[in-house]
Amino acid sequence: QYTSKFIFKSMVPDRFKDEFTGVLMSSPIQLPSSKKFMDRKTLLKSLKRDPHDPFDGSSLTPSKVIECPELKKMIRNKKTTTAKIASHFRGLYELPFTCSENS
Repeated sequence: QYTSKFIFKSMVPDRFKDEFTGVLMSSPIQLPSSKKFMDRKTLLKSLKRDPHDPFDGSSLTPSKVIECPELKKMIRNKKTTTAKIASHFRGLYELPFTCSENS
């Protein structure tokens, strides 16, 4: 499972990652002023603390964000194809032995 997650993370383009957290987005939105991309959950958490764009400080409310349905679809497709590729590597890089402190 570790190998699959590593392969998946290494195959995710930066444009699919939240520009604030660096994490893969599931519900991407674009901020109207800074034009940066964030995941909706991340933005909503940020706006609870401070009602401003975290990148340029401009006033921001959830109703002002720009929906990105095409980007969301691209991310979903990438997740599917990457998961298929990663599943082919399962077991290839696992160690054929175990380690213990007493060895």
